[in-house]
Amino acid sequence: MYFKLVLAFTLAGLMLLRAVDVVWDLFALVAALIASFVGASHVSRMLVRMINADRIQTVNKSVFITGCEVGFGRDAAIELAHRGFTVFAACASPDAPHVDFLKRTPNVTVLSLSVLNTEDLSNAVMVVSNHPSELWAIVLAESLGFIGEVEWDVAQNLERMHEAHVAGPFRVVRAFLPLLRESKGRIITIGGFAGRLSFPGLVPYCMTKAALISLSDGLRRECAKWGITVCTINPFHYKTVDTPPPPPPPVGRRRSSLSQLSQAHLDVYGDEYLLNFKLIAERRLLLFARQPHRAVVEDIVDALTHRYPLLNYNSAASGDVLLWTLLEILPAEFTDAILNCVMGGRKPQPRLHTAVQPESSLAPMIGLTGSGVDNALFPRR
Repeated sequence: MYFKLVLAFTLAGLMLLRAVDVVWDLFALVAALIASFVGASHVSRMLVRMINADRIQTVNKSVFITGCEVGFGRDAAIELAHRGFTVFAACASPDAPHVDFLKRTPNVTVLSLSVLNTEDLSNAVMVVSNHPSELWAIVLAESLGFIGEVEWDVAQNLERMHEAHVAGPFRVVRAFLPLLRESKGRIITIGGFAGRLSFPGLVPYCMTKAALISLSDGLRRECAKWGITVCTINPFHYKTVDTPPPPPPPVGRRRSSLSQLSQAHLDVYGDEYLLNFKLIAERRLLLFARQPHRAVVEDIVDALTHRYPLLNYNSAASGDVLLWTLLEILPAEFTDAILNCVMGGRKPQPRLHTAVQPESSLAPMIGLTGSGVDNALFPRR
């Protein structure tokens, strides 16, 4: 009924505007002015970047990067080190296997950092400030997520994502802001399309990424008076680890919020709905993951080295950007219908209660985490 009314009122509105030439001409004039302004701003920005395409010298400049165990942070650290930057790679688990290569990379210093640990953060600031190079930028690349609907998730998962995407970046920025003010440097955040549009099954991840993007926007406006540039990198959906996704866990082993469902939730949602959710997460999200993610690393490098960097980078194919923009500008009812359809669109089928309710064998088999995939639809760890 709603969609029919929208179509009817749209046609009626067009007929009314066409009938009243004055209103139609005014509408066309305003639309043309807006389109001209938007087009002129994009063309002007492109011309400025083309005319001033020279790069900033990387000698005696350092970059501090969080989340360097795997993914965008690790690859950006390696690339920036090869380009001459002194890189301080912060890792929550510096003894992880993926970090060994970083430790052997020239110009890279691996630091142990839990962003909510005041002592770790103070030590990191001391190491960076005592280095002879100038701190040019910080890159906030830490990412963490879990798949599951809001009712299935546990509070601990949300707290961990809040630490990785909100509280941690906030504390890191505050700690390094005095050094960046001296160098008039840059702050790079890894947001994502998920921070602009919330997906069913990924609500906690999307809401914390939205908070990170909001932090980046606010910092950009606050830090302009100090000459500090703040850029946001928005990846679409990339696979960030070369190894294949882990196999389903054996019976009895639980790895995610789905596998922590209570018996009451299992009864309410039913096996068919939960199994469908598992298949969607496995097949669609992993299938559509872009690989490799070189475009994201190149955007990070551009944001750090170009004299006129973009304030927002959409690290995605043109078709992906167009699709996401369309989903953002459509009425909420249309966007909701599309996203629910993408994620399966099925309704729960509650179990029929019997005298003896067998324990579900589905719960321990349905667990999924975001290992190996980063931003925006499937988080990294």
